[in-house]
Amino acid sequence: MKTKYITNRITSLFEEVANTNNLIARYENDNREIPDEIWCNVSIDLGHPFQKDIYFLRYVGNLNVGIKDNLGLGLNNLLTIADEISSIFKNRIFEHICFQIPRIVNVGKIRDSYQLNVICPFFIDSNYLNFLGCYGSSTGVSNCFGSLFV
Repeated sequence: MKTKYITNRITSLFEEVANTNNLIARYENDNREIPDEIWCNVSIDLGHPFQKDIYFLRYVGNLNVGIKDNLGLGLNNLLTIADEISSIFKNRIFEHICFQIPRIVNVGKIRDSYQLNVICPFFIDSNYLNFLGCYGSSTGVSNCFGSLFV
């Protein structure tokens, strides 16, 4: 449930960002058609949790956003979107998910498109997951926090 909660929460968070900024987002195992304009391929990588101290574990991972566009259109629009995503997540806390400093990676040409990646490292500590009801609480996680931004 911990992994599922973290993945769903970050996916929902990026969907809010995409909707607010008029971005087209596709997620892992998403079979919708690939658009013929700038779009974001979003995935979440989770690392193995480690013992932060005697009281809790730290879950770490990356929010990966591949920003893709057709070849021959230049980098300006891709860099603008990458900067926007970086500034949204840089050193921010969203519902106890602590994002650190993102980096932008120029992937280059992939088949018939050009891609930049924004990699946003994050962590969440298990004491917050306990509070959110991710360890067997009957209250669940849906009613823990109303606001998207903490």
